[in-house]
Amino acid sequence: MSTPPPAAAAAAAAAAVRSGSGAAADAAEQRQSPTVAGNEKHQEEMVQQQQVAAAGLPLLPAGPGLLVREGKSEAKVCLSAFHKGDTTGKNVKLFQLVPAGKAGGPPERRQLSKSCHDCQEQHVHWRCSTAGCRGTSICNRCLLYRYAGLYSLQQLYQCCPVCRGTCTCRGCLRRADHAKLQPPPRYSAAQLASLGRYSLRLMGPDLAEMMGQQQQEAAAWGVALAEVPQEPLPDSDSSSGGGGGSSSKRKSGGGQQQQQGEQLVQRGELFSIAGAAALSLVVVLAPDLLSQLGRLQQLAQEYQQPPQLQLADCPLLLGLEGQLPLRDSSGAPITLQQLQSKQWWTVLPEHLQQQWRRRANSSSWLFTPHIDDLAGLAPQQQQQQQQQQAEEGASSSSSAAVCALARALFWARWLLGEPVIVRGTQGRIPWDPDTLRRAVRDIKAERSSSKAGGSNGSGSDDEEGGAERVSVLDCEDFARTELTQHEFFKGFKHGYWMERADSSGALHKVPAMLKVKDWPPRSAFRQEMQRHFVDFLACLPLPLLTDPRLVASPLNAASALLPRDNPTDLGPKCYAAYGRIAEADGEGDSVTKLHTDMADAVNLLMYTTPGGDPAAREAAAQVAAEGAVARCGDDLPNMPSYDGAGAVWDICARGSDAQQLSQYLSDHIPDFTHQGHPVSVARLPVVGLAPIASQAFMLSQRHRQQLQQERGVEMWHFEQHKGEAVFIPGGCPHQVRNLASCCKVAVDFVSPESMAQALASRQALRDADLALLQPLAKGPEQREFQEKLQSQLMLLRHMLRADEALQAAAGSPRRSSS
Repeated sequence: MSTPPPAAAAAAAAAAVRSGSGAAADAAEQRQSPTVAGNEKHQEEMVQQQQVAAAGLPLLPAGPGLLVREGKSEAKVCLSAFHKGDTTGKNVKLFQLVPAGKAGGPPERRQLSKSCHDCQEQHVHWRCSTAGCRGTSICNRCLLYRYAGLYSLQQLYQCCPVCRGTCTCRGCLRRADHAKLQPPPRYSAAQLASLGRYSLRLMGPDLAEMMGQQQQEAAAWGVALAEVPQEPLPDSDSSSGGGGGSSSKRKSGGGQQQQQGEQLVQRGELFSIAGAAALSLVVVLAPDLLSQLGRLQQLAQEYQQPPQLQLADCPLLLGLEGQLPLRDSSGAPITLQQLQSKQWWTVLPEHLQQQWRRRANSSSWLFTPHIDDLAGLAPQQQQQQQQQQAEEGASSSSSAAVCALARALFWARWLLGEPVIVRGTQGRIPWDPDTLRRAVRDIKAERSSSKAGGSNGSGSDDEEGGAERVSVLDCEDFARTELTQHEFFKGFKHGYWMERADSSGALHKVPAMLKVKDWPPRSAFRQEMQRHFVDFLACLPLPLLTDPRLVASPLNAASALLPRDNPTDLGPKCYAAYGRIAEADGEGDSVTKLHTDMADAVNLLMYTTPGGDPAAREAAAQVAAEGAVARCGDDLPNMPSYDGAGAVWDICARGSDAQQLSQYLSDHIPDFTHQGHPVSVARLPVVGLAPIASQAFMLSQRHRQQLQQERGVEMWHFEQHKGEAVFIPGGCPHQVRNLASCCKVAVDFVSPESMAQALASRQALRDADLALLQPLAKGPEQREFQEKLQSQLMLLRHMLRADEALQAAAGSPRRSSS
């Protein structure tokens, strides 16, 4: 074989340097012809070259260079053909030729390339402009592929991903010190006392009602509550929080007592031999709660009256009290009643009236602030702001005033039980499928699986962690199947086709709508994906309310539970699912069906891609060309594409609207499909008792219109874009349909404003459980209706925590529980 001339070899080498090895090419190439795949790969390389050129990255100074690959012929090149960060190929090193130190000697080689910190391929080394940069260099191909849509090349060259703390290589993703990046917030004793006082006032009536119910239940047995025997819960036991019908040895959140003997005899198989005479009433609680029962009764007595709230009571104004009273553009004080009115935006500054609202139906608008509007100021910034206001007077255009107004408005709408959409919750690191798999990749399991399948275990970045299998929900019939991670995420980006039988029995390949409900598959999100967990915390709006770490959010009742209480896992949980723009008739969409959560929730859309849906690809291309932004103001949604949004939500107001919705579903049960069959009470007895709790219904546009005509209920209907967080109040029936492939992260919390709703939902589950006539011998985990939240236990713990905060601020010991 003849050796190519040096010029041709250099040109080919330079082309290879600029194009890279193509690891970022689409996985779709694997199912295309080599010619088509090669064309797409070449186009992608050309796009990368254009991006590098457009970024104005520095070229190497002109001079002779040499590309060297072990065991291969060398290629002479001109250094000025290379930008900093250009790849030179796998194991191909770039040297600069400098004159020899001795006259007549061969030129010396000075290496200009080193391994990329991410992909390990050789590239032209560079160092960012950050002082103290360690020189951990990353090639341009990885920068463009990993951080697309987050940072530009210019930004990354000013401050590299390692200096930013956003590097997504395997090593950086798995470092154990990520918690230092987002330490839990600290609050002063005075701040905790202020929040505790608010919680006591708002949740005191709930505690009084709960204590009253316990007294009534004891009276049904002919004894006073104080006379009921008490039994401490052993340390080895855990809280069950069952929905109802559990035995006296089972503990629910608030020391659940035995059901009345008549009910147990009528329903129970467990007590059919002993009879009602063998039943006993026992209060079963943790020892520390038993010792505080007297104090809890005092708190119930002190705070039993519902509070008359004013804007000054807003707990979210912590640290912003100097902005009160809030004023409108005319200088008049703003009241809570104005912020809760039908046209609440009229009191806002003119430039915010459009930005802060999104039309959700024909007669209502949802509050849509940016996360920067809700962010508080650092203590030093607060001091500067207060000094400036003392000199110039408070201004509605100041950042502190805007923040106070946004938080007050959030609280006012949240008190009404309305959803809130927060914009700008974009992560600082990538959340694409490749990065998610890299974070959880189990190399040992992958190699074992590869050996079993006869594979060599090698693969590109698109196949990282692909050998491990994951449980997938098929939204066509809600049956579970298993795919490799590579198969699922390949379909996530490019579409996945499955064979379906039509009415005649003929098989056809159709796009599948698949969903992974809990990622990663092996363990909890916060344990296995620590770097992403920290990034999620940084994206969370209002951590005072939403931070999932125990004792990190004083307003979150769930954070008051102790580890020994076996707290229910409220997240965060990561979901990945396909999507499509066209609404399916019946089942088939990638959906979360209509359901109600006892707890509040916030759902963040971290990543979206059109996937295999041609309509979604067309909508994404149009958005990219026109530069469309998220809808706001009075505009109606642009259906069916919703301007390239990732998902569309339907939320029903709790209370009377939710009751009307439940009645509508009961009247139209045969119109819906679940698990591939028409919904019926005979097949799903739960549907007849609690249609929404059955999670068997998905409302289409036709159903929503019918609901409005027959019942006068108009649901909130709105889209969710990438980088938006949706707050859902507890007790609000809601459903979600993906318009594109989406990666979402959600976390539940229990706000003081929703505690009454959580307790009401608990009672509804208990009533439905009694009406279902299940065998009583079933354990709580086997029953149809379960109250896993432990709402009563949360209430007790949170009330005691709030009272302790008050006592600590006052400098007095905790009051006696006698």
